[in-house]
Amino acid sequence: MSLRLGSYPAYKHSGLSWVKRIPEQWAVRRAKAVFLPVDRRSASGHEELLTVSSKHGVVPRHGQQVTMFKAQSYIGHKLCWPGDLVINSLWA
Repeated sequence: MSLRLGSYPAYKHSGLSWVKRIPEQWAVRRAKAVFLPVDRRSASGHEELLTVSSKHGVVPRHGQQVTMFKAQSYIGHKLCWPGDLVINSLWA
């Protein structure tokens, strides 16, 4: 399948090293100015444990080979839902 995107009438320099030009009417903003953080946390620690990677996205941890330690309790760990943007702040 081939996806053909249209072009914009005019472009400008983005000021970013990883993307040279952007459409003239676009603005460059920091993510924290666009997205709202969600800070809902587990009360029981019994939710399904997930892992995030750049290769697979957010997936159940039990199906992955994760070498990091497991916590004694997951009470207080952040929760997420389908459609959420999840970022590992240690890798960001």
